[in-house]
Amino acid sequence: MTKEMIKEIVSALIASLVAVLTLYLIYTTYFFCNADANTYQRASQILQVMIALMGTVTGYYFGRIPAEAHAAGMQQVATAAQHSAENAQSQLATTAEHAATSASAASNAIEDKNRVVNQVHTLRDRLATSPLGSGTQPPAEIDFAIKELDRIIEHATE
Repeated sequence: MTKEMIKEIVSALIASLVAVLTLYLIYTTYFFCNADANTYQRASQILQVMIALMGTVTGYYFGRIPAEAHAAGMQQVATAAQHSAENAQSQLATTAEHAATSASAASNAIEDKNRVVNQVHTLRDRLATSPLGSGTQPPAEIDFAIKELDRIIEHATE
């Protein structure tokens, strides 16, 4: 037998004993105290105390069980809510980590783009000032390359 089971048995015995004693007092008060009004008055006062005691004991005994069951159910709800909050916190941390990684990657991409644009700009300037391109009219291939580089630079800076 567990400790909880022994506690339940003792509580049930006490409640039963109080109920039986109260019922016995009700029986004796109404069936055996008819002769003397003073005896009936004292028995009635004792009966009032016993009825109050019986109400307290049975109210405690029968009210405690549903309250304990309700408390256990609320404990399960609280535990589930705690787990849900922990999962949400974990997902939030993961999302924040992904956002930081994405922001870093975006920053690196912008830096890489600017570096490439500067290299293309430098290449375009070197091509325009190269000995092949100097003179009255640069060769068509160089002119085409310069225009293509200008288009790439313009597109990249939009």
